[in-house]
Amino acid sequence: MTRASYWKHFTYFEQSVISGLIWYIQVSLVHSGHLPDNISLELVKAHHPLMPFIYSEAEHLFKIFYQKNISNEIVVRDCAEYPQLNDSRGQIQSYNQHLGQYVVNFHSQNLTGAYAMHLCSQYLEPIHKIKKIWNNVTWYKSS
Repeated sequence: MTRASYWKHFTYFEQSVISGLIWYIQVSLVHSGHLPDNISLELVKAHHPLMPFIYSEAEHLFKIFYQKNISNEIVVRDCAEYPQLNDSRGQIQSYNQHLGQYVVNFHSQNLTGAYAMHLCSQYLEPIHKIKKIWNNVTWYKSS
C-alpha cells in the first residue's frame, strides 16, 4: 500500500467527522437562538462570519475525542522538494483540504527549532501503522 492511499482513509474519516460536527454546531446555534430560525444552514455554511469559529471548534472537538496521537507520528521519506526533512520525525496536526496537504509539526535534532509546514501524504511514513479504523472511532496499532 502506498503512503498516499494509507493516509487517504484517515483524511476521509477526519473530514467526515468534522463535517458532521460543523452541522451539529450550526443546528445547535439555530436552536439556541444564536442564529435566526429563518436562516438556512447552507447560508451559514457559506457566508456567516461565525464559520471560521465553527470550523475551528469542530477541528478542536475532533482532536479531543476522535484523534489518537500515536496514529499521527510520522517520518519524512523520499522528499525531493525538501531533502533536509528526510528522516525527520514529526506529528500530523491537521489536514488542509484546500491544499490537499497535511500540516506537520517538527521537533527534530537535525532541524533548527520547531516549526510546522504543509506536506503531501506521499512523503509521510507512519511510525506506528494503524491496521484499521474500527467503528470509525478508535484507531488501533497494527501488530
